Amino acid sequence: MFSQWSYSEKNDPFNGKTFIVTGIGYNGDYPYKNPTLVIRVQDNERVIYIDDAGSTACGNPYLDVSFGDPETVLSFNLEQSVDRRAGFIKMNQSDKVFQLIKLLKNKSVAYFKFGTDCSQNTFNISLKGSSKVLDKIFRDIDFLKYDSSVRFDRYVSLEKSEKIKRAKEFAKNLFLEKNINFSPFDWRQIYQKIEEGIINMNLNLTEIIIQPYYENINLETAIRLKLGFENTFFTETSRLDKKSVQ
Repeated sequence: MFSQWSYSEKNDPFNGKTFIVTGIGYNGDYPYKNPTLVIRVQDNERVIYIDDAGSTACGNPYLDVSFGDPETVLSFNLEQSVDRRAGFIKMNQSDKVFQLIKLLKNKSVAYFKFGTDCSQNTFNISLKGSSKVLDKIFRDIDFLKYDSSVRFDRYVSLEKSEKIKRAKEFAKNLFLEKNINFSPFDWRQIYQKIEEGIINMNLNLTEIIIQPYYENINLETAIRLKLGFENTFFTETSRLDKKSVQ
């Protein structure tokens, strides 16, 4: 018996476009014989949850996932849905989420154990056809190498990915012209502000204003940036330590 992996899109009148991937399991316990693994993108937010595997009302729901090797089981503590029918994976567990999706894309079958303080249900999900549909909802993430800075709870469309790429190049070229460099920590702050502006507002970065970190003093080593997005949205960094380009 094989699971049915599917991908769907719908346009919600309040939340806009929603993208959903589902994988239906088998061999579960009655009445939860066919639990469903769901990955959903809605309003730039990506969530993963297990549905119809059992009630979470008893407390402390968890999900263990194996791909055949009992020595490398992925274990997730789950957050309960409002109706206590589903358990949501905490997306800040980025290293485990990365491994989960990578293995779902590349293995042939996954073994699941869903449990609470008073019950558990084991079931399988065939991974035939999983890679193609998972690529649609994780197209913004490279699974060849783990990157700790990647946020799995946030979905970036191809359009916004291109805007982010252009904005980062714009920032790098601007500071290169001004002979200014930053530490990796400060670059991450700059890039985070760029990404937040584009993802949340869907606007292009059009200007970067260099300001003194402290008011009423000349520009020295401590600065901050004011990032402008099409003269519509502006955001500022905190302290940045300016260095000369080597």
